[in-house]
Amino acid sequence: CRLCRATTRQREFWPESYLGAGQSLRRCGHCACLYLAPDFTPASLEDFYAHHYRKLFLTEIIGKDPELFFEQRFESRIAEQRLRIVEPLLPRAGRLFELGSGFGSFLHAVSQARPDAALHASEYDTARRGIRCRGANVQWTAHFQAFPSAGYFDVAAAFHVLEHLPQPAAFARWAVKALKPGGHLIVEVPDAGGGWHTRTFVHPAHLSYFTAHTLRRTLQSAGFEILACGAHPLGTAFAGSLLAIARLPSTGAVPHPIPPADAQEIAAIDLHVDAVRWTPADTLKAHAKRGMVKILGPVRTGAFQRWLDYRRLKKHWDA
Repeated sequence: CRLCRATTRQREFWPESYLGAGQSLRRCGHCACLYLAPDFTPASLEDFYAHHYRKLFLTEIIGKDPELFFEQRFESRIAEQRLRIVEPLLPRAGRLFELGSGFGSFLHAVSQARPDAALHASEYDTARRGIRCRGANVQWTAHFQAFPSAGYFDVAAAFHVLEHLPQPAAFARWAVKALKPGGHLIVEVPDAGGGWHTRTFVHPAHLSYFTAHTLRRTLQSAGFEILACGAHPLGTAFAGSLLAIARLPSTGAVPHPIPPADAQEIAAIDLHVDAVRWTPADTLKAHAKRGMVKILGPVRTGAFQRWLDYRRLKKHWDA
């Protein structure tokens, strides 16, 4: 199991269908984590992000008009909404670390609102990581575990990153050491316990799938005090996401193994996942996407998919 490392009582559901690399969705009978296995090797994981990721997820291709790309993704507005949560937790001249900063939109928002803050970040995609935060004074770290100082940061944030990590609990344990006593950790992840209607929810970029219960237990086991953990409170743009806000106790963290889930929770997860089918609509969408790629190419197909999402979300933002 990716969270608790248990090897017994692991249930296998069905194979991942996006890439077809031999992984399958599994459930841990100890902590109730959902995850993909077997693991990628470090080399194959690097190859996936270098050569396959944007071929599978065409909306991630920037294309010829970067400003339109970022506008249709509501990058600035989403960053501003996240800042509403983070800024009250960031003291004057505080230090913030963002794991997996993407194009840098959140870092840009922080630098504009809080020029007093010291910003640190890591991002796997080094070619694109600073596109949205050029001019901001950001200190980049190759990997979060490469940052040696203990008790350094006031806030650590990971927005839709934990699900990508081969060992997500390792980041929580690192954050306990890297944060100052009383510091805060903010985490967003997709909600595997929510409205999951299609198997396309599972794909090779997401190695772990959290419910509010498994996310809470993961952070608590590292030693955090949970201030909030549940459905994201900021509306339609964050629908289908969980938000956790955790604090490092001023008296110090007391880490412990991830506790077991009860039988009722495990049964509920199994019932939830067993109800998800690969439907004729999924097959039709897959064929339609392949057909569009052949006719329009991946860049235009991704732009069309992005426009559909933009049109759906624009009503929310306009309201």
